[in-house]
Amino acid sequence: MKVLSVLVVIIASVLSLPSSIEACGGVIEPTSIEYATSEYFVSATVLEIDDTGYNAILKVDRYFNGAGGEYLLVMQFPPALQSAGPIRKYDTGCLYGGGGYIWQPGSYGYFGLYAHGDGSYGDYGVSPGPGSGHYFANAGEVEFYSKNAGDYGGFLTLAIDEFESHLLKLSGRSEIIEPHDNPYPLMRFLNITTKSGNRYRLNPDYSVSWLDPDKWPVAISNDGSHVMFRLDNGELGFQYLALAKKTYDPFAHALGSIATVGGRFASGGRFTSQGWLEPQTGNYGQFSPDSNYVAVQEDSRLVVYVFGSTSISGAAVGYGRDLTMTEVARHDTDWLSTAQKAPMAWSADSTTIAYQDSRGIWHWDIFEKATPHMVAHGDASVELLDLSRSGRYVRYSKGESWNLLDIASGEEYEQAISTPDERKLIFVKRSFPKGTVRVHEEGFPRPFGSRLARRTCDVPLSQCPVNIQFSNLIEFFEYQPGWIGLVSDRAVKVFPWYISMEDSPSIDVATWPGQIIAFDFDSTYKRPAMAIDEFKIALSFSNDEPYYSVDLREHLDNPIAEVEWGQPVFFDRR
Repeated sequence: MKVLSVLVVIIASVLSLPSSIEACGGVIEPTSIEYATSEYFVSATVLEIDDTGYNAILKVDRYFNGAGGEYLLVMQFPPALQSAGPIRKYDTGCLYGGGGYIWQPGSYGYFGLYAHGDGSYGDYGVSPGPGSGHYFANAGEVEFYSKNAGDYGGFLTLAIDEFESHLLKLSGRSEIIEPHDNPYPLMRFLNITTKSGNRYRLNPDYSVSWLDPDKWPVAISNDGSHVMFRLDNGELGFQYLALAKKTYDPFAHALGSIATVGGRFASGGRFTSQGWLEPQTGNYGQFSPDSNYVAVQEDSRLVVYVFGSTSISGAAVGYGRDLTMTEVARHDTDWLSTAQKAPMAWSADSTTIAYQDSRGIWHWDIFEKATPHMVAHGDASVELLDLSRSGRYVRYSKGESWNLLDIASGEEYEQAISTPDERKLIFVKRSFPKGTVRVHEEGFPRPFGSRLARRTCDVPLSQCPVNIQFSNLIEFFEYQPGWIGLVSDRAVKVFPWYISMEDSPSIDVATWPGQIIAFDFDSTYKRPAMAIDEFKIALSFSNDEPYYSVDLREHLDNPIAEVEWGQPVFFDRR
C-alpha cells in the first residue's frame, strides 16, 4: 500500500487570484458589474461549501455570459493555504486579509466567475456586499455597483427583470443560455501516470490535463502547502505554494525587495523558471504525511528537513515571511542507484521512515533514535513495500510473497498485514486448508449469511489473528472503521476485522467488469479510483451510477500504470 507517492498541485489556482492580491495592494473599490461580467455570469444556487466558506459548488440554472455545465466548482483559495498558514506561520494575510466572499449554502444569486483552467472557477468577489461580483435580490430588487453610474461610478438598484435584461445587454446577448448536463464535480484532483512515465491530471470537472515535466512539480506535500521540483542533476527545489505568487507578480521583478533583505537573498533561495525556490542537494525526496518534513536522498546519505518560515522586513505586496528548511536528521547510505529513487516510506503519523539501500531495509524512528537500524538484509528478491500507521510494522516483498516484520517483537509473518490500529494481524491466504469447517461462533450473529470458524487462539480477542481468503493482492486500504478493503486484479472485497473470528466473511464491493490495473482510495470522501482495462477510470465501486467512470483513451499517450488522488478542492476538517 502506498504511504506517500507523487502528488501534483494545482499552482494555477493560486496564480489567478486577482481580487485578493489587488485588495492587498491597495485596491479597495468594489468590483464593478462590467468587470464581473467579463467572462462568465450565472444565476445559481449554492449547494455546499467547505469549512472556510470560501470554496463552493454551485448549481447553475442560467448563463447570462459564457456557457457551461449545470454544476460548477468555485475555488477562491486553495485549501492548502488555509491549513498551512496558521500551522507554520506562513504569511497568507494578503490572500485572506484582502477579503473574500463567504458563501451561504442554499442561497440563490447572480455571480461573476472566471475559469482557472483546471476544472474550477474563481469569483470576482472582493468583499461581501453589493458590487462585489455577488448579487442578490432583496424585495424584488437587486443593488449593484457600476462604473458607468455617475462621473465616478456608483450604486444602482433595478427590479429583477430589469437587472437580468441589463446583464444580457452587458454580455451582448439577446437571450440566456441554459446549462448543459454535466457530472457533479470531483472533490479531489486525480493524478494519473501512464506506462510511458507521462503524468496527467483528471480535474474536478472530469477534463484531463497533461502535466508538463518541465513546468510541474514532481511531488507535493499532503496538505498541498509544499511543492518539489527537479532542477539540475543532483538538485531539488522546494517551494511554499503561496510564495509561488511572488515571482509572477510584476512588483517582484521590478523591486526585488520581495525576496531580499538589504540586497541579499533572505534564505539562500533563487529565481528559477518554476518560481522562487529553496534549492537542496538531492536526487529524490518524499514529504511526510503531516507535511512538516521532507526526507531527501542524496548520493550517499538520507537527510530529513523540517519546514518553517522567517520574517522578511519590507517585503512587497504583503508577503512578510519566506520558506526555510532546517536539517534535523541525517544518515549515510549506500543507495541501490543514484539515478532513480530508492524505495522509501513514511509512517502515517510522520514519526518513522523506512528506506532501502544496497545493504537492506532500514527502520528509523526519527523522534526516538539518533540513527536507523537494519531490519532486513537486502538481495534481489527483497523490496520495501510500506509501513504501518505508527511504524511498528514493516512490510516487504520476498519473491512472489511478502513478509510483515513486527519491529517491537522482531517476529516476522508471511502473507500478513496489520489492521489500521495495529492491534491485530490479518493473514491473507490463497485458500483455506481442505476440511476446514466454518461454523458460527456462539454469541455472534452471522453477518451476510456467512459461516465463521470458531476462535482458536487463547490470547485476548484483540490479539486473535484474522484469516482472509484472497488471491493476487495488489492493494489494501481502510474501507471504514473496523473494515479493511483488499484489491486484486479482478475484484475488490471488504472484510470486517473487528469481529475477532478466525475466518472473516467478505463483501464483494466492486461490480465493474474488467481487469483492475491500479487503485487508490480517498478515505475522506470514501471514493475509489480504479484503473480498468488500460484506459478507463472507475470512480465508484458500482457501475450503476452515471458519471462515475471516464474513458481516457483519447487523452492518454499510453495505458494507465498508476492512479493516485491528489489535492482536495475543499478545506474540510473531517
